[in-house]
Amino acid sequence: IFDLRENSGGHPGMVQFLCSHLFDRPTHLNSLYFREGDQTQEFWTHGVPGAALPEVPVFVLTSTKTFSAAEEFGYNLQAQKRATLVGEATRGGAHPGGLFPIDDQFEMVIPTGRAINPVTGTNWEGTGVLPQVPVPASEALKAALELARPAAEARRSQVKGRWEVLETMHAGALELAGKGNAPDASAAMREEIELGRKWGMFDESSISAMGHDLLEQKRQALALVVFTVNHEAFPESLRAKDELKKAQTGK
Repeated sequence: IFDLRENSGGHPGMVQFLCSHLFDRPTHLNSLYFREGDQTQEFWTHGVPGAALPEVPVFVLTSTKTFSAAEEFGYNLQAQKRATLVGEATRGGAHPGGLFPIDDQFEMVIPTGRAINPVTGTNWEGTGVLPQVPVPASEALKAALELARPAAEARRSQVKGRWEVLETMHAGALELAGKGNAPDASAAMREEIELGRKWGMFDESSISAMGHDLLEQKRQALALVVFTVNHEAFPESLRAKDELKKAQTGK
């Protein structure tokens, strides 16, 4: 649950960073068109620390005080059908701008660009972001919790079922290796890791731990498969590269 009821905005880069945790594929979140230079800047999800959370239920609390970048966060997720917004229609500021002097005593704010959502083709300027669950801001958290509890329980049940699938696959790979069927064992281990990564349940650290566990069990061939897949998945990681080298050389 993201509580943005008192959030008056910020920077689109932070919106991009936070949203990036909630998707496991490149996703075009928003664009900003600027009149000066007739240019458009696109904001896409990008890699972030830790595992992505593409299926965790998300709820965003809003109020009439929610403004600017805080509105964009909710609007982006709502447009992508990634979150449920609970609360009040937001304040309605989607156009970036700045202060321009009128004379030596007065200035005025003038928009110099506009937000363009890739899904809706428009933005929330003037109208605000309209929550799917409209309630007074003071009741938004209570309403969101009532929705979040069953959603979280369903998610926990899903995760439990997926762990059981992965554990069965792992046991199957070990059984194949024990029977001397190295090619099928290696393929099964690779399939397990790839499925676990697809489900957002394996990250670099957990795959590394799996490889070291196999080394302790004296299953060097399978450990090598695990470290190889980890290096392929995280080619920029020095740790993954070093662990693969040690598994290959036995040092």
